[in-house]
Amino acid sequence: MEADLLYYARRSAEERAAAALTPNEKARLAHLELARRYTEQIARIEVERRRAEFYVVTAAEASL
Repeated sequence: MEADLLYYARRSAEERAAAALTPNEKARLAHLELARRYTEQIARIEVERRRAEFYVVTAAEASL
């Protein structure tokens, strides 16, 4: 999961950088859209991680 987060964060940053360097408006918008999608994927992973942490109960804890 950490590797996924790092990957999506890196790709989002790369797309934003590409958007900043692209003179073509249509291409710039495409790069920004990709960056947005990578950022959304990061948010989804973080939500799933919080859900997993919330529901993880050890057998010892469950017997209390």
